[in-house]
Amino acid sequence: MDGINTMRLIARIMNNKFTMTLLALSISGCSTTNQLQSVISGYGHLLKKEEAVEKNTKAQKEQPKKFSELKPSIQERLPKTIEPPRKAPSLEKPSELEKKKKEELKVSQDKPVSQPEAAQEPVGRSPRIPTKTIEEILRYKIEYRAPEKLKHPLQNSDKLYFMIGEDEHGSYLYAEGAVIEGAYNKFLKYVRHYKDRGINLNRFMMHSPGGLLNEGLAIGKYIRDNNWTTDADKSIKCYSSCGFIYASGITQRMKKGAEVGFHRPYYPGRGDTPELINQMYSDYLSYWELISGDINLYDTFMMNYDRNDMYILDKTNIKQYFSDIEIY
Repeated sequence: MDGINTMRLIARIMNNKFTMTLLALSISGCSTTNQLQSVISGYGHLLKKEEAVEKNTKAQKEQPKKFSELKPSIQERLPKTIEPPRKAPSLEKPSELEKKKKEELKVSQDKPVSQPEAAQEPVGRSPRIPTKTIEEILRYKIEYRAPEKLKHPLQNSDKLYFMIGEDEHGSYLYAEGAVIEGAYNKFLKYVRHYKDRGINLNRFMMHSPGGLLNEGLAIGKYIRDNNWTTDADKSIKCYSSCGFIYASGITQRMKKGAEVGFHRPYYPGRGDTPELINQMYSDYLSYWELISGDINLYDTFMMNYDRNDMYILDKTNIKQYFSDIEIY
């Protein structure tokens, strides 16, 4: 090894502290120049090996990573929080801005909270859903008369009479008295009696304070099913269950002085609780629909006129519920 290469090797060895330490220990044991060169040469080979290892390590670090190593970590894959856009700073003065915010806050507090709209029945009326069929309500015996304060001439009657009447429009069946038990069968008996004699009746007139509601509804159902007309002359006062009969006619007639009265059915031994009011409304709705009664009239007397009152119709107001009525 020449002197220049030896000096370069010594310089490179000196840059490695660990190798330099080992060299110093080895030189201390050399006695001749040849031994010294031999030691230096040996450490030169060792240094080359170390340099080769460092070079290989560096090359591995610079190689591209495998696909699996390139996958982002869970934290890197999580979506970053997106900050809302910031509003531009207000150019208003601080005092004016605070005043404006206070006014906006007051307006928002005073504004009523909007509630979702819902389809509701008018206040004071039961839902228009019949709860009983005609057959069911015809089995209930409810005494249903006008209040005594109206002083109907037959208020305390317990009899019922039928007879035939006649005017310029022809023959009609006339009834007078309370709607008692068996009234419907008695009505049919007279209809058949006159039919057997060649008189086909199709008009009915009744003067009554009311009575059993189921009997009155049965008569009203027959009148509707057979296309009869209901009539009221000047002396007629047709109240309570009689009013339900009058409303059943295909057409109606009324003379000046006549009255037809309606009010809510009731149980004599029970008070008119809200539950009972709704029950009566729903129970008898099937009959009212059968006779095509005016629903506004039904709402009015069912919800507003109890056992102690009466909604009376005469020639002055009856047309609003019976538009085709003949007033004479």
